[in-house]
Amino acid sequence: MVRRWWQKIAGDRGLSARPPSDEEWSAPPPVPDPEAAVLKAVRAFESDPDGAIAGLEKLRRAHAPDALLLHSLCLLYHRAGRTESAIEVGREAIPLCFRRGRGLLVAQLLEVLEADAAALGLSRDELLALGGALSHTTYWSLGFRALASLVLADPRDEDAVRALLRLADYLGGEARLPAEAFKVVQFLAALCAGSAEFDAIERRLCDLERDHGAVVPAEGSGRFALR
Repeated sequence: MVRRWWQKIAGDRGLSARPPSDEEWSAPPPVPDPEAAVLKAVRAFESDPDGAIAGLEKLRRAHAPDALLLHSLCLLYHRAGRTESAIEVGREAIPLCFRRGRGLLVAQLLEVLEADAAALGLSRDELLALGGALSHTTYWSLGFRALASLVLADPRDEDAVRALLRLADYLGGEARLPAEAFKVVQFLAALCAGSAEFDAIERRLCDLERDHGAVVPAEGSGRFALR
């Protein structure tokens, strides 16, 4: 009955004759206007934090996951001092934001939560892509952390090692942060002895010393840290 009804409606409206699957029928609708909902919640938060959060949670429960809504809900939980709830929403928001191409939203969440990207649900390929995307931005230290987590897990991960070498090249060149570049390469040298990329790592160390002299940072002066 449903199939015949859909085929009639589809024929009248020029739609596909294939009726929606059970999964498509039961899928929750998208948030109608996430930008407006977020703006309303952010304004309301100043006078009624609990009400603002409850409003976004109601939309979250009734609709399909939305990257902007989850990002904002995570930030509001964090501002309200509800850290566990912020991390719980972040675990859902970060992979979704990444898959929707919202890399800067991911970076903002990682920075606010001060959390490891892998622990918040990103796969190896997503960590690699995120690290590469952030390496030439003001969020480069978050890119380092994403890539470094891969090298810590597997020092033979050549894609991650090469991405970190590109980050070092950026820091030592365009960003004019040779001390930070030296730290990235030192990190690789300490972990990747014997790897296929070790010759390239040693060349970077020599190049940095030749071009910038003594750039070894003082103990504890680093701008990034592995958490």
